[in-house]
Amino acid sequence: MLRPIEDRVLVKVDSKKEATVGGLVIPDTVNDSQATGTVIATGPGKFEGGVFAPSGLKADDKVIYAKHQGITITHDGEDLVLLSPASILAVVVND
Repeated sequence: MLRPIEDRVLVKVDSKKEATVGGLVIPDTVNDSQATGTVIATGPGKFEGGVFAPSGLKADDKVIYAKHQGITITHDGEDLVLLSPASILAVVVND
């Protein structure tokens, strides 16, 4: 298991393959602006003023993030991305 440092967030990338009506598979690389994933770990937060300021994210949060941000990692066969909280655009809330 990887443990992020500072305020970084480790996200498991959702792999989605869309198909057209004719059956052609459209790779997720076509959508250049955003991606989705699930938070699997967060760092303790950014150290500011003598205390840690947490990111506000937690494991199992479903997030939308800027696609070409962070560092892509493959760990134990899973595609992961290590992001700063500023790269996360939204948390998906299912009410």
